Amino acid sequence: MLREQAVNAAQAYSQQQSPPSTSSTSPSLDQSKKNVQEALALGTNLPIGWTENAKAAWSQTPGNKTEAIIGWLITAIAASFGAPFWFDFVNRTLGLNARLSGSKPKAND
Repeated sequence: MLREQAVNAAQAYSQQQSPPSTSSTSPSLDQSKKNVQEALALGTNLPIGWTENAKAAWSQTPGNKTEAIIGWLITAIAASFGAPFWFDFVNRTLGLNARLSGSKPKAND
């Protein structure tokens, strides 16, 4: 559903664009700004970023915002280690063979 919305927004944007004129090689700054604003307006229904509803819900939340921010930081730090770290960590701590292709082949001496 989200993909369809993005495709529809992109198609609507491309249909609104006029073909490039041969008389002018670069659009004016005002026209470029207008094009960017139109593109952003088409994507406002996508659930990405902080919408006005999300900002209002955040400001009305009675919980401890410090805990949420600490949780975000922990998540960011954990994600920064990357997949190879977590793959090895799970293999070592749980003793699992996550290769799904059998055990690691032994080196020929």
